[in-house]
Amino acid sequence: MGEYTQDYRLISIHTVLGKDVLLLRAVGLRPIVVHGGGPDITRALERLGAGTPEFIDGVRVTPAADLKVVEMVLTGSINTELVTLLNRNGALAIGLSGKDAALLSVCRNWTTAFFGWGRIPAGMP
Repeated sequence: MGEYTQDYRLISIHTVLGKDVLLLRAVGLRPIVVHGGGPDITRALERLGAGTPEFIDGVRVTPAADLKVVEMVLTGSINTELVTLLNRNGALAIGLSGKDAALLSVCRNWTTAFFGWGRIPAGMP
């Protein structure tokens, strides 16, 4: 989900998302919704007095000191809001973090970009 969906005043976008998820389930698919939260993360960090976010080629570079705030916003706020909105539309959604049951694991791959895009290590599902 892109940045434009992060403004929760645009409920119609979330309603459409919920209906799209229902449609996909009706045809036998099991969609996975992956979300970001850039604007909400920036607002939370600004409220806490953190500096201006750094971006390289449009990708946020998050200092280790800010990761707890990022996790709080993504899992504690955005994830739960989206799950609630999807469930209101009957989508039977659950919210997971990449930390849940070590669901996701990434490692730095310096060959794909100078600042290191993540990749799924061999042996991961």
